[in-house]
Amino acid sequence: MTTVADSPRLDAPSWRGVPITIGGSAYIWIIIGASLDILFTGIILAKGGQEANPIANAVLITFGFTGMVAFKYMTVLLILVGCEFVSRHSARKGRRLAITLIVIHFAPVFWSTYLLSAYV
Repeated sequence: MTTVADSPRLDAPSWRGVPITIGGSAYIWIIIGASLDILFTGIILAKGGQEANPIANAVLITFGFTGMVAFKYMTVLLILVGCEFVSRHSARKGRRLAITLIVIHFAPVFWSTYLLSAYV
């Protein structure tokens, strides 16, 4: 029978046992911002607009909308891993980075909202 004393500790040195440093709420906001960006990009593309990000636009032309969605979520994954890496060395810098990334991910959402409300 396993007891609480036998269960693995959350502060174990292995990667799987280490808790998230910054906290899930910052990461969730980054993912929400990226998801809204993809949603609004799809709406703008359906109405005849273009992807403003030149790299994402090249991926869109080459691999289609599904490829662009995969590309954007892969960049989010890399961003979250980088954020975790920074926060393990300095929690304060990690928190600042997460807040900056939230602002960066919501900027295209606000811009897309403006474009859709002004021109559609």
